[in-house]
Amino acid sequence: IAWLPPDAVLCGSEKVCGPNHFLTGQIEALYPSDRTPWRYPNSGGIVGQAQALVALLHGLIHDLPDGTTLEASENDQVRLHDYLLARAGQGDPFPLHLDLDCQVFQCMYEEQPQWDVDAGPRGAAADAAPRIVNRLTRAQPVVAHGNGH
Repeated sequence: IAWLPPDAVLCGSEKVCGPNHFLTGQIEALYPSDRTPWRYPNSGGIVGQAQALVALLHGLIHDLPDGTTLEASENDQVRLHDYLLARAGQGDPFPLHLDLDCQVFQCMYEEQPQWDVDAGPRGAAADAAPRIVNRLTRAQPVVAHGNGH
């Protein structure tokens, strides 16, 4: 992820805009690329330089419309979507990039699996680790996120 700007965060993406499906159109307007079906931010996978992560997490916890602090019982996914939309609505979008090709994160909440497991070449060393391979993008993500209920 060397291409990621130092003030930006890379976020896992999923195929469903949930849990608040009513935000689908707004999220699609904020992240219009539809070259893969993984186009909705998933709060279960974020990576970036420390200062970018601190900025995002501080905003998620402290920048609530009513001036309060986010309660621990709140839904992190709902909060991420609300925060991103609020920042964009104020003309100051947060520099969050989606992992559209699932190069780093594979969100696994799918009706049907969209990945395979590659056990590695036959005859490979016994310590060769199997990898997930995204069926569409052919990426081999390093984080499998078993999001869902």
